[in-house]
Amino acid sequence: MSPRIIFLALVAASLVLFILSLNTTVTIYNDTFDYLRTLPYYYWIGLALLLLGVTLYIKYNLSYYYGILLIALFAIYAHNRVVIINELPISHQDTFLHSAETFPILYTGLISVSNEYSSNYPLAFISMAMFMLINNTEPFLFFIMWELFIAFITPLFIYLISKTLIARPFSIIPPLVFTSLVYTNIEHFSPQSLAIGFYVLIIFFIIKFILTKKGIFFALSILLIAGIAFSNPTNSFFLLILFIFIGMMFMIKDRININNAGGTKIQVYARTTLLLALTLSLILLSKDTDSMFIVSKVLLKAEELIDVSTSFDLAEDIKITPNPAPSYVYHVMLKTIFSIIIIGTGLIVVGYSVFRSREHAILFLTILVGVLLFAMAITAVTATFLFTRNYTYALIIWSILTVYVATHLSRYQRIFTWLFVILIAASLVLLPVTKFGKLPTAYSPYSSYHALNILVNTQIDPNTGLIGINTLPFIYKYLTSVKNEQTAPVKITQLGHLINTKLSDGVSEKELYDILVDKVHTRTFIVFSTNESHILKLQYQLDDIYNDVEDFVLKKENLIINSSTSKIYMR
Repeated sequence: MSPRIIFLALVAASLVLFILSLNTTVTIYNDTFDYLRTLPYYYWIGLALLLLGVTLYIKYNLSYYYGILLIALFAIYAHNRVVIINELPISHQDTFLHSAETFPILYTGLISVSNEYSSNYPLAFISMAMFMLINNTEPFLFFIMWELFIAFITPLFIYLISKTLIARPFSIIPPLVFTSLVYTNIEHFSPQSLAIGFYVLIIFFIIKFILTKKGIFFALSILLIAGIAFSNPTNSFFLLILFIFIGMMFMIKDRININNAGGTKIQVYARTTLLLALTLSLILLSKDTDSMFIVSKVLLKAEELIDVSTSFDLAEDIKITPNPAPSYVYHVMLKTIFSIIIIGTGLIVVGYSVFRSREHAILFLTILVGVLLFAMAITAVTATFLFTRNYTYALIIWSILTVYVATHLSRYQRIFTWLFVILIAASLVLLPVTKFGKLPTAYSPYSSYHALNILVNTQIDPNTGLIGINTLPFIYKYLTSVKNEQTAPVKITQLGHLINTKLSDGVSEKELYDILVDKVHTRTFIVFSTNESHILKLQYQLDDIYNDVEDFVLKKENLIINSSTSKIYMR
């Protein structure tokens, strides 16, 4: 039988088994391994068939079109299943926060100055509002479709780059490595998920310009760089990337016939300098840049390492997890191991490429991934890089460059190829823990959403405040923005972090309650939920204290809404 027929049969069977695995609906997650435990045997059999399809694709050197099928199935197995089976969209903390500031743009056509997030990312939120307007579907369905689309299109764009630089069948490895190793959530409705497509396409167009010397690719690169500058002007990572891109394009222009780029050297330098000035101006005009925030933390940490007598508290800014539950330790440990693998192998590959490679496209990727891995290693001391989306951006280039170098070592090509297949299989099997081990901190059941919806429909007041940990206040902001055409002035209180920091000072439940209500407006609603108790148990092991605070509030305030998973008190 033809290998193509066997491959298509494996893919079809894997898809059917994936669909069968969707009959499980999870309403609430308790700990790191809950999602792993709920995966039915259909899922694991389908995943095994999918990995068998990968080996078949590589062994028989199937065409690029079959590679697209693999990318699509990897996306749904690795990232999309959780989105489909959950009652509310995954990562709803950010999803509801972003959409809460998008609805006012839909209703009024304006960005409110009171909405700090959309003010800092203007083009991104305007674009997201346009997508919602054009799509004209129920918001939850739109959020799910957004996540499904981003999870597929990102590795597909990586595939465009890899098949430009890497021969078939090895060009399929970078998008599959990326999909299985990306434990950060990049797909949810956000400015960063919008920008990641720009980011990958910039790399693709710069490489195409280097290889073809066609000015259209240079122009598209400039256009997308400007798009990121306007859509994410306060993102420190993209600030770094833009300067690298612009500097690299200076170097490329020096090495390639300038006339083929559609203008004289002076004209090209003038346009590039103007873009550099524009990008810098946007950053400087920003009221609050992440760049200065990260730099200050690195400097503070360096000072602490040099002078042990220095005393300051980084926990308030870094939001570390000082006392995680045993299951959560495995989640953090596995992510750390994969991060160390990427940093270590990446630096080796960068060193090899610097001394061995003479191709301009590989030189471009080498410098880019070298800077990112260096930043990843340095900022790891502040616990801000390894487990954030910045890891994802570095992973994209790492996957392409590492596979390129490994497959060009003819003596060891076969060994490295199957090592990558093993890495893909291992990281994909562990993804339910490395990525979805944080589900208790990112997902609430529909009953909690319903309880807050009742509150919004009956208790709207411009002076309203809400106390919760993280999850429910964001849903509250979303619901109020849908109802009032503007986001409500909700003060989100980090209840879990507050309990943890005050507990060591001997603060009683009454004193803690007074601290909580001082942080919000005149009318205050205090929300307690089963899910938020699980968050405290997972990250701090302080769920008992959380329940003690609720008992104190129960005696002092009025219980106005009592659902199966949430209780809302009114001060």
